[in-house]
Amino acid sequence: MRKAVFILFFIVILCFSQVCVSADGYTYIPYDAYGYDEWNSLQSSTSGYIPEKAVYSDNQSKIFFSKPQDMVFADDGNIYVLNSGEVGVIILNTNFDLIGQISDFYKADGEKINLLEPIGIYVREQKLYIADKGLQEVLVCDLSGKIIKELTKPTNAVFPQQKEFLPTKVLSDSYGNIYVIVDGIYQGAVCFDADGNFTEFFGSNDVVLTASQALQRFWRNFMTEAQRDSTSGIVPTEYTNFDIDSEDFIYSCTAVGSGDTNQLRKLNPLGDNIYVQRGYGDLEKNWVKGKYKQTSFIDVAIDNDGFLFALDETYGRIFVYDSEGNETFVFGAIGERLGNFENVTAIDVYDNCVYVLDGKKASITKFIRTDYGQTVCDATLAYLNGNYEDSKQLWENVLQYNCNNKLAYNGIGKAYYYSGDYENAKKFFVLGADKAQESKVFDMSRKVFLRNLLVYAVPAVIIGAVLLIAFNKIRKRGKTRCGKR
Repeated sequence: MRKAVFILFFIVILCFSQVCVSADGYTYIPYDAYGYDEWNSLQSSTSGYIPEKAVYSDNQSKIFFSKPQDMVFADDGNIYVLNSGEVGVIILNTNFDLIGQISDFYKADGEKINLLEPIGIYVREQKLYIADKGLQEVLVCDLSGKIIKELTKPTNAVFPQQKEFLPTKVLSDSYGNIYVIVDGIYQGAVCFDADGNFTEFFGSNDVVLTASQALQRFWRNFMTEAQRDSTSGIVPTEYTNFDIDSEDFIYSCTAVGSGDTNQLRKLNPLGDNIYVQRGYGDLEKNWVKGKYKQTSFIDVAIDNDGFLFALDETYGRIFVYDSEGNETFVFGAIGERLGNFENVTAIDVYDNCVYVLDGKKASITKFIRTDYGQTVCDATLAYLNGNYEDSKQLWENVLQYNCNNKLAYNGIGKAYYYSGDYENAKKFFVLGADKAQESKVFDMSRKVFLRNLLVYAVPAVIIGAVLLIAFNKIRKRGKTRCGKR
């Protein structure tokens, strides 16, 4: 009897653990949501996104994922998935229903081209772009697989001719310019014009000298020429992936940044980084079996509201940042459950939902926003659009979900600041640990104090001067009268 009671109790606990409810009413989430305080220490958070469903290879629905490498949303909302195995491109809708597939690629003369090692895919204005590392080409096709043009290694002397042309990722802007990430090329993305002519390198990463690199540079002074040739030079970090927004700003990521401050970049048409330089990804130091493990971004996606989604290959996490570079959400993890991954390879966003491709699981997982996530996004957009009072109310709602949200405190502080209530603004900036805004409020408070002081001081000085002049005149007249007597 006692044994039966124990088994029943165990079953109840197990069932309960599978249906426990989070703070905003959602069922069990298979990962921990978190943020960071001012000391870069972890703080628990409410989840901004939860997994809704996933699709796997299925013989019945004829969806065949064969070593999937990349995926992208087209303008019509369909998902194009690039396989490196059989069946080149799979086309799905947002419900993961099979729309079609492209298995064969042909030149204009009918010659068939077999993909060898396709890694990157992009779709824009009814054109399909495939970066094939094995072919050492970028294929530009129509949506039936007919090849329009082939981009190969530039013969221009600007391109290092000793390097092979090994394209890994590709995208195109609204003018038809094509940007290609090439393995082994650190000068930036290789840029072609709409006719397929090489034009330039775009947006090279900056070189930031680290302590180990400084030591290496020091020892190179004592090396022979042969020894110097055998050591690697200090060069910019190569891009791992990129995305483009509706205004042709390109967002790039690198696996390991210089001091972890330039792993995510926003490049303007001149190739200059205009994104905030700060720490991205996991900020705490993680050591596993004596080795330092850190965030390694493998892909990025930008949505229509300017939120940047960065995919971490190391821990299977998605980091979300607003247009000012502030971390808003972290979700995802390595594991077996829905919402967990084994080997992430690509990410894209569509209609406020996030889609993540797992190469090892051969699956796509769809994440949807929680009520908390939607409130945070609404509050952020209200502030950026100048609706400070609306943003203040929304940030107050955010704090009801998550009292550890620094963005909420700072958002309320900014609303008070722009309304001229500097005393309350300072209180919330202190709670949000925003030293820069605290300093800004202090400077503004001092200016207001001096301005108010001048309002009273200037008239007082004028009145005092008038009285002093009058007093001197009266005193002089008195002395004159006394002298005449």
